[in-house]
Amino acid sequence: MSQPSLWEMLSHWRFDPFWIVLLIVAAWWYISALRKLEATNPRVPHPRWKMWSFIGGLVLIAIATMSPMQHYGNVFLFMTFVGFIVISMVAPIFLLLASPLTLAFRTTDTQRGRARLRWLYRNPISTVLTYPLFSWLAFAVVTYVWQFSKLTEIAARNGAVRDIELLTMLFIGILFYFPALCADPVRWRMNFPLRIFYVFVEVTHKALFGGMFTSMSSVFHPSMAKAMPSWGPDPLFDQRIGVLIVSAVGNAIFITVIAFLVARWVPYETRVSARTDKRLEKERAAAERKQAALEQVFRRTV
Repeated sequence: MSQPSLWEMLSHWRFDPFWIVLLIVAAWWYISALRKLEATNPRVPHPRWKMWSFIGGLVLIAIATMSPMQHYGNVFLFMTFVGFIVISMVAPIFLLLASPLTLAFRTTDTQRGRARLRWLYRNPISTVLTYPLFSWLAFAVVTYVWQFSKLTEIAARNGAVRDIELLTMLFIGILFYFPALCADPVRWRMNFPLRIFYVFVEVTHKALFGGMFTSMSSVFHPSMAKAMPSWGPDPLFDQRIGVLIVSAVGNAIFITVIAFLVARWVPYETRVSARTDKRLEKERAAAERKQAALEQVFRRTV
């Protein structure tokens, strides 16, 4: 088999009805909610950049699930891992920074509707799933299972399994970033040092993961290696490049998230200090007024 041209590579789009409907419904809901908020509460608008963040997340999901990246992800392991990075490490950040749950709260008119939204992140299942220790372990375990078990080879041959794989990776990515970014109401709200440590632990984990699997001298997906076209890279080289991409690019993403959290931490501490100083000033002023009043009463009594 001869190497395809660039145009032929870029022509491999897969129009999957499941993902198309999911993405259109998500975009329609967000934009409709935003317009409703602008009509009912224009004085306190939802930041416009959040809308573009949400749309950007949906575009990234479309690229990971229906573009040539998805097609060649069924052929080359390194492309599989690139798709995993996009759908589990990048797209969730854009979706969560758009604060969709906050937008839902602001556009819900009834107490019953708000109660349902509170139940959404406070119910027992969500309480367990979003517990930081659980969400971190789940992210590590699920990504390992899809990347290094036989499920990867099955997904490469079966479109339905591939969709389940991508949907699972998207969900686990959202679950991982949810307690770290805290862009919406969360059941378990960590302070900034813990959130930074939470992400940093994943950086060290990915570094160990990269060193361990890059040193392997045999392929761990033999059926994909056998089916690889002759114009592609050596299977073992393909595997090592894929692992390095996950390790290096993944860590770059996590370090960027840490930098983002640090950048938010500094003004947050400034605001907290200002509020604390203001409260202490009020308490001192109240104490001084009370003392002055007591002294005045004492003088009158004398």
